[in-house]
Amino acid sequence: MSATRSRPTRTTEWLGKGIYTLADAARFASMPAQSARRWILGYDFGSGDQTRRSSPPVFERELPDVDGEIALTFLDLVELLFVRRFRDRGVPLQTIRRAAAVAAEMFGEEKHPFAVRRFETDGQTVLARIEAEDREHLLDLARRQHVFREVFDPLIHKLDYELDRAARWWPLGKEVPVVVDPNIAFGQPTIAGVGVPTDTLAATARAWGDIERVARWYDVDPEAVRAALRYEDQQDAA
Repeated sequence: MSATRSRPTRTTEWLGKGIYTLADAARFASMPAQSARRWILGYDFGSGDQTRRSSPPVFERELPDVDGEIALTFLDLVELLFVRRFRDRGVPLQTIRRAAAVAAEMFGEEKHPFAVRRFETDGQTVLARIEAEDREHLLDLARRQHVFREVFDPLIHKLDYELDRAARWWPLGKEVPVVVDPNIAFGQPTIAGVGVPTDTLAATARAWGDIERVARWYDVDPEAVRAALRYEDQQDAA
């Protein structure tokens, strides 16, 4: 049975925002917590001449610390997902920072520039999809140039957008009923349409070893229990 995840204190003013500890966000993004911390808080490093230098955060988080813990919102999580995706494709952090700064200026979104438009990468820079003159362009945010290359990024198709802002995330794809929605269970992964947390379903199924029985207990389809197990197993293996 999975261990209970720690979460910072919740208040009504955060309803609809989602709320995550750094450990939760790193786990959901399938990345080491140390990397997430460095991208979120920045870090110091030594140069060749022994001078200590600082690397700033890649993006600005929405909330202050809560009870001494780093607190992240759903949009912070989406921002982290994009940064991780870009880094997996080989985009340097310096390029991502430049792209975020340009996007923030273009879209008027200081803290979450990657969460308000559809971004892609060709491994060298960060591209944004812009619709203009009945044609979709890819804007090179690091160089402020328009390019016309089709670049596919699976993360785009796992996000729902509302009013040009990321609204929910389907970590296994939209054909699987596991969703991260900041309006449900404070943004914890749940089964779409019923709101049962995936960790609860998976832990119960592991404990009892009977998917059909667990499905009846929680009034969900057996496929929902299997989806919860698949998702939690994937998270545990990351």
